[in-house]
Amino acid sequence: MSSKIMVSVIVPCFNSSKTIKRAIDSVLKQKIDALIEIIIIDDNSSDTTIKYLKELKSDDNFIFKILRNKKNKGVGFSRRKGIE
Repeated sequence: MSSKIMVSVIVPCFNSSKTIKRAIDSVLKQKIDALIEIIIIDDNSSDTTIKYLKELKSDDNFIFKILRNKKNKGVGFSRRKGIE
């Protein structure tokens, strides 16, 4: 078990294929000594967002968790789902 603090970042997204990479890169560039868990909730995108997200790989410093809503439910619902 790691002795690092874990920081969870919730990122709701919808049709974000043009911006999701920049959002994730911004989280990963933070200068903190912690294990970063990025919880991405795709709100049933119809573009290539989910394809890009499925290509992401976790490593020793960060963990990706990808959740997908079966129907578009909005950003508030997606945030609450990430918190759960």
